[in-house]
Amino acid sequence: MLLLFFLVTTASTPSVCQSNVTKLYLLGLYPESGPWAGAQTAIPATELAVKDINGNPDILPGYEILVIPRDSECNGGKATDEMYRELFNKSTTKVMVIGAGCSLATEPTAQASHYWNLIQTMAEFHRDAKDVGIQVIASESFVDDPTTHVEHLKESGARIIVGEFYTNMARKVYCQAYHQKMYGAKYVWIVPGWHTLNSLLVADDSIDCSLDQLKEVVSGQFGLAVLSFPTDPRRAPTVSGLTSRKFLERFKLLVDSEDPESLIGFLDMPFTYDTVWTAALALHEADQQLRNLDPPKTLADFTYDDTVTVQMLFDIISRMTFEGITGPVKFTSSGDRLGLIQIWQIQDNSRVDVGMMDSVANKHITWQGYEPVLWEGEAPPIDFIIELEDRQTIKTAVFITGVIFATVGIILACCFLAFNIHFRTLRVIKMSSPNINNLMLIGGMLAYSSVIFQGVDTSIASTETFVWMCKAKTWCLSIGFSLAFGSMFSKTWRVHKIFTNKTTTKMVVKDQRLFSWVASLVFLDVAVLVLWEIIDPLVALEKHRDKVTDEQNDDIVYAPIQVLCESRNQTYWIGAFYVIDGLLLIFGAFLAWETRTVSIPALNDSKNIGVCVYNVLILSFVGAPVSFVLEDRNANYALEACMIWLATTLTLSVIFVPKVRSRYDVQPAQSMLVSQIIRSQHCGHLTDAEREIQRLRRELDRMKMAVDRTTTK
Repeated sequence: MLLLFFLVTTASTPSVCQSNVTKLYLLGLYPESGPWAGAQTAIPATELAVKDINGNPDILPGYEILVIPRDSECNGGKATDEMYRELFNKSTTKVMVIGAGCSLATEPTAQASHYWNLIQTMAEFHRDAKDVGIQVIASESFVDDPTTHVEHLKESGARIIVGEFYTNMARKVYCQAYHQKMYGAKYVWIVPGWHTLNSLLVADDSIDCSLDQLKEVVSGQFGLAVLSFPTDPRRAPTVSGLTSRKFLERFKLLVDSEDPESLIGFLDMPFTYDTVWTAALALHEADQQLRNLDPPKTLADFTYDDTVTVQMLFDIISRMTFEGITGPVKFTSSGDRLGLIQIWQIQDNSRVDVGMMDSVANKHITWQGYEPVLWEGEAPPIDFIIELEDRQTIKTAVFITGVIFATVGIILACCFLAFNIHFRTLRVIKMSSPNINNLMLIGGMLAYSSVIFQGVDTSIASTETFVWMCKAKTWCLSIGFSLAFGSMFSKTWRVHKIFTNKTTTKMVVKDQRLFSWVASLVFLDVAVLVLWEIIDPLVALEKHRDKVTDEQNDDIVYAPIQVLCESRNQTYWIGAFYVIDGLLLIFGAFLAWETRTVSIPALNDSKNIGVCVYNVLILSFVGAPVSFVLEDRNANYALEACMIWLATTLTLSVIFVPKVRSRYDVQPAQSMLVSQIIRSQHCGHLTDAEREIQRLRRELDRMKMAVDRTTTK
C-alpha cells in the first residue's frame, strides 16, 4: 500500500490557468525501477483517479489535480533525494506527496518528514500489538543475512512470527528457519498477503535449501492482505461510481494488457487509486472550510507554512469515511488505514482463503464461507514457550539427613565433654588440659550447628529468617573453628614453651593464659564478623541460572532460581577468614613439628594435631573450590555439610578417642615430671627439688634430640 503525506514547508503559490482553474500539484514517488518496480501499475491507477476526479464537477470545482511522478527506485536515498529536489523547486507547490510504494523508500522519507513539518500516516505494529494485549517478545531486522536473527528468535521462545520481508529475502529467512527447525506444528508464520508461492518457490543459489525444504517451511503459514477487489454484491456504491469489475476493465484498457495480474504491484494498484481519491476528498472539504473562515481563504492561498490548513487536513482525514474500490476507506486518529483484511493459508502447496475481517465495521473475523484452517498438530500451537519458575531449594530428605548427621556429631561432642568433665581428676586427663579441651568441644558443637543453619532455606522459612540462618551459620562456623583449633594449638604452644625453656627459671603457663590466647582468636573473628555485618551485610538475592528445556515436552522451559545469601564484597570477607584460619593452621603445624620429640603421649598431641591439620587442609582444598562452582543447591549443601562434618568429627575423634582408650594408662617413670607439668598448668608452685628435676629432665630431652639429629645425619 502507498503511504500518504501532507507537506507544509517552503512557500510558493498554486498555478492558475487562463480559464481560472487552479492547478493543485501532487508529488508521486513511484518505484519505476529497483527490486520492486510497482510503478507499472501504480502510475496508471493514479492517472485513472486523476481523470475521474477532474471529471467530477462535485469534487474540487475550480481546481485541477496534476501529479508529478518521480522514480524512487525502491531506494531510501533516491526517494529522499527526489522529494527534496521537488520541495526546493519553487516553480510549483506540491500540496501532497504520494509514495513511495515500498518500505525501503518510504521509511527514510518518513523519518525525514518531521524536519519539513509533514503529517503522515503509517502503521506501528508494536504499538498496535500492545493496544490489543499482544506481547512482542523479540524484534529482529536484517539487511542480507538473517542467520543470527533467526537464531535469536528461536532463543527468545517466539512461536508466532510476523515476517515483513520481500520474496528474495523470504527465501533466506525460510531456509534458516528450516535449519533451526522453526516450522511445523509448534510454529505459526504470518507474512504479507502479497507473497505468492510462484514467486517464492524458485531456484536460488544464495541459499542452501531445496524447493521441497522451502515448501515444508511455508506449509501452514498465514498471509494477511487488505482486500484489493471486494466482490460482495451488498457493497455500497463507490465514491467514484465504479464497481471493482468496471474499474478493472478500464485498467486493462489503459495498460493494454489482457493479463494485468502478471504486472508487478497489481494487488496494490487499487489502493493507489483510493489514495488519490483520499487526497482529493480531503482537499475538497478543506477548501469549503477555508471559505467559511473570517477572512475567507481558499486552497489558492495555501502556502507551505500554513499550519492551520495542515491541521485542518489532518482532522479531515482522521474522520473521513468513504467507499473505495478496495472497500470501506477509513483512517484511525493516528492515520492508519482500515479496510477489509483477507486471511489466507498455505494448504497442500496452494493458497486458500480462510477468513475475512472488516476492520471498519466490527473488527470481527468471519470464518464462515471460507476454507477451514488446518493445523499440523490438529490444534493451534501455544503462542509461547511455557516458562516455569524452578525455585531450587534444599530437599527435605537432604536437609533431614544433614540434621541427623549434625545431631549425631553434637551428641558425640557432648559425650566427649561428659567424659572430659567426669574424668578430669585422672592424671592422663589433667595432663591434656581438660579446661582447654572443653573449649575445643564447644567449638566442635558450633561447627556441627552450622550444618543445621546452612540447611534452612526459603522452602521452610521466610526470607528474613533465611538471612538470619545464613548469618548464624557464618558465625558458628568461624567461631567454632577458632575455638577448636585455637584450643588445640594453645596446648601445644604450652608444651613448646616448657620444653624449649633453656633457663633454670621456673616456666609457668597457666590455663588462664591459654584462655586469653583462644579468646584473642575468637575476638578477631567477632571483629571481622561485626565489620562485615555493619559495612556489607548479607542479604537474600535471587540468582537466575540458565534455562532448561523439559526433556519430555520442549514447549516447557524451566527457569532455575536460587535464593542465596550474599553481600556485595563477600569474596573479600571470606578471603579474610581464609587468611586468618590458614595462618592458624600453619602456626599449629609448626608447633606440632617442634614438639614432635616430646616423649609424653598423654601430654603431647603433636602427631594427632598433624593428622587433624592434614585432614582439614585436604577437605578444604577439595571441598571449597567444588562448592564455588557447584550450582545444584542440594549437591552444594550436601558437599559443604559433608566437609564440615567430616573435618569436625575426624578432629574430635583423633584428639579424644586416644584419651578415652588410655584414661588409666600413665607410665610410672614419668610420674614425677607429670606432676610437675600438672602443677605448672594449675598452680605453678614447685619446690627447689622439683624445679631441679624438671630442669634435668629438659636437659635429658634436649640431649636425646641432639642424638637423634646426629643419627639422622
